[in-house]
Amino acid sequence: MEWIRRELLASMPLAVVIAAAMGMGLIHLLVDLLNQRAALSLEALMVALLNVVAPLAVSLIWISCCAPQRVGQAARHPQGGSRGEMVAAMATAAACATLLLPYFIGAAMLAGALATSVPDPLRQLVPLLGLLTPPAMARVTLHGAVLAAASALICFRQGRRCRHRSDDLPRCIASATVEAVLVILSLEALVAILVPPNIPPIG
Repeated sequence: MEWIRRELLASMPLAVVIAAAMGMGLIHLLVDLLNQRAALSLEALMVALLNVVAPLAVSLIWISCCAPQRVGQAARHPQGGSRGEMVAAMATAAACATLLLPYFIGAAMLAGALATSVPDPLRQLVPLLGLLTPPAMARVTLHGAVLAAASALICFRQGRRCRHRSDDLPRCIASATVEAVLVILSLEALVAILVPPNIPPIG
């Protein structure tokens, strides 16, 4: 629990800032440039977050904030880490990503609503709560958890490789970060090809 709390505190501020910027940017794009109504734009933002954006963004944020510490922890272990510790590392990363998702989605939707020019913009969010169905939330949670767990596995393996060579730790951290980003992007592309997202109609 301490591990999860520490990583959540490290990554939450960045997640909120990026989500707010993304929400405002997408709403301005849809409303100002494409002349879409505010309600439809917010619905499109929610659909995009639940089906594509949020799990990938949360995983990338976890990598940027937590990957260096994960590699260092695996490298400092005297025996290089056991299978149980590897599973624990993956599970805690998945839990951290799961806890980040509500903050990311909430910050993006709140910023998007405030970016609209309609009166009482927060009231526009109430009808969108119907999109947060249990199947949709389970899908987005599992999606983000799998990506974060895969990233944690890469960090763990890279840390084990340099446990006897402390001078290689910066290189291992850089390699783990790049490899984790490439792996989750590849997984996203593969899943999108094999199992296209079932995006509901908007409007």
